[in-house]
Amino acid sequence: MPIRVLLISLFILLPNFAFAQKRALKELAPPLQQVQQSIKSINLINGLNLTVKQMEGLKELARQTDNLHRAAVMEAKRAEGKALVVLENFYEQLKKNVVPSRETKHLVHRIEHPFKEVSAGFNEQMALKVAQAKKLLNPGQLAMVKNYRPC
Repeated sequence: MPIRVLLISLFILLPNFAFAQKRALKELAPPLQQVQQSIKSINLINGLNLTVKQMEGLKELARQTDNLHRAAVMEAKRAEGKALVVLENFYEQLKKNVVPSRETKHLVHRIEHPFKEVSAGFNEQMALKVAQAKKLLNPGQLAMVKNYRPC
């Protein structure tokens, strides 16, 4: 009976694990989408008539956000590697009809936690960068950004 419960748990956890990975590991978009997004960004930036000081500030923020994204992706990949080891261990124990240890069960139930931490930290830091970017723009430019509808 406990093995059935554990197998059911595994089948419930694996889809949740995959969903958490997709949320936490927002890899770079495919090349076509990247180019389209770049075109939309350039159109918006050109329409804002930024001063040299504003442009320099936004470039620096863009560099910082790129670094934040890369760090978050690396951290999520490390968490993925650790999670895979835990799940493989859990799977092997189930295949051998061995009741997993309490520690293994605990690790399996907390498998999404590192991904949520990475995502929350990244979102928090990005919110700060958005606030900094807004401080660089004047009220008219902020209104243009708010109402911008790409072609």
